[in-house]
Amino acid sequence: MKKSTPKKSKQTKSNRVELALFGLVIIGAALVYFNRIWYLRFFTYDQARDALYVKRILDGKLRLIGTQSSIPGLYTAPLYYYLMAPFLAVFKLNPIGIDFGIGLITLSAGAILYWLLRLQSDNYRASLLQTIAFLFCVPVITQAQFGWNPNPMVLTTLLFILGCQQALVANKRRGWWLVGLSLGASINFHYSGLGLLAGLGVLLILFWPKIKKQLGAFSVGLLLLGGLLLPLLIFDLRHDFITFTNIWRYFRMGTGGEIPPPPFWSGLWEKHASLIGLVFPFSRKLVSFLAVVWLVVVARLVYREKKASRLGLITISSVVYLVGLVFASLYRGSFFLFYLTFLYPLPFLITGLAYQRLHKVGRLAIVGLVTVGLILGARSARNQLSNSMFEGRFAQLDLVAFSFSTRLKRNENFNLAAVYRAEDRFDRNAVDYRYFLEAFYGIPVPGWDVLDYAQAETLYLISEAGPIDPLSTGIWELETFNPARVIGWWSVGEETIIYRLEKQK
Repeated sequence: MKKSTPKKSKQTKSNRVELALFGLVIIGAALVYFNRIWYLRFFTYDQARDALYVKRILDGKLRLIGTQSSIPGLYTAPLYYYLMAPFLAVFKLNPIGIDFGIGLITLSAGAILYWLLRLQSDNYRASLLQTIAFLFCVPVITQAQFGWNPNPMVLTTLLFILGCQQALVANKRRGWWLVGLSLGASINFHYSGLGLLAGLGVLLILFWPKIKKQLGAFSVGLLLLGGLLLPLLIFDLRHDFITFTNIWRYFRMGTGGEIPPPPFWSGLWEKHASLIGLVFPFSRKLVSFLAVVWLVVVARLVYREKKASRLGLITISSVVYLVGLVFASLYRGSFFLFYLTFLYPLPFLITGLAYQRLHKVGRLAIVGLVTVGLILGARSARNQLSNSMFEGRFAQLDLVAFSFSTRLKRNENFNLAAVYRAEDRFDRNAVDYRYFLEAFYGIPVPGWDVLDYAQAETLYLISEAGPIDPLSTGIWELETFNPARVIGWWSVGEETIIYRLEKQK
């Protein structure tokens, strides 16, 4: 029996250390993501609506569309709902199951990021440092803690990059299968995923001689992409191509004055600086300066890679990042950072790859810079975690739903509205309470469109703000219902009051 050589033994020990350190990072991130998850800290309109649709899918009511996008009348495909269904089922309809699923997906994104970095370097320490920077970035932490359809894109974008790397760099044709699946999933989750499709288009132009040798596998990838978008296509066929019509209308005339149509490239630099600010969480002026340095360094590295006729991860990632950034600027409505979720991982990936290509002295200097950034980022993360938007929502929602279950009359034609403590909440249709009534107490509540309120005979107004005058709230739900008088009320807990209103005859 042969004895292990010292070199092999040293390598085995190094692998164990690496695995242990990576495991500690994932466990640490999990502790942050799942911190007080049982309190259901963030469960507002979008989360409650999605949970309700997922619950109904489990009941056998399948859907062909997902949520409505920022462009009115434009719906996403429904993969997010089906992806979250197993988590909701395992947690017995408790909506924290969806939050748990999103946390697991984000942790998986960290694992894929680490894998991609390790493909380019034997230095696991630098790769681990960059993975930590990503997993503990404040926007990533925030979005890992609650269910929302854009949030899984941190994983699908990295899977898209991995698929391109496998097909174009490693010459593994089945990488195109992963490209098709991840691209289809991204577009399902949010239309910003079309930025990845645009990036793929540019890669096709730049590297067509290589790609045309893999057309068979590439075609399979396209079929997988089409399969994930098939429900939306079926919906469009049944509704006079409403999706394509609304997209075309947006590019021609915007959305009736609310969102102006292109010209494009609005806020391109600001978006880039915001993304670089994820990697280097310093002051705005310093981030802008670092954004310039970042562009110069990455452009130089990509040029050297292309000049040597080598296609690598840094080229693929940079092309997708730049094209995705330009694509994101096509939307000219109110812009929020989460619209760039599909690009969140790429600055971390590209910066990590750049570290591995730089001279040792330069690398040490930049790693030191990132270490300081991590300290600042950790401080921001701690502050963010200690200031959750909604604490203890589960107990509040369940208590009110139970109270309803004991007071509602059989076959009562009713609807719900709500007034919340948070003044900036735009939703007054009590979808969060609707979910608890239906999921835990078997009380289906009518929809929350204008017609649903107009057809109700009684309206229950939930006030989390204590005593109010229900007839003078001014919210459209009550105005549509057209109440005549308050015919009863009761209190739940210390601050919640439920009013029962009767419609004018």
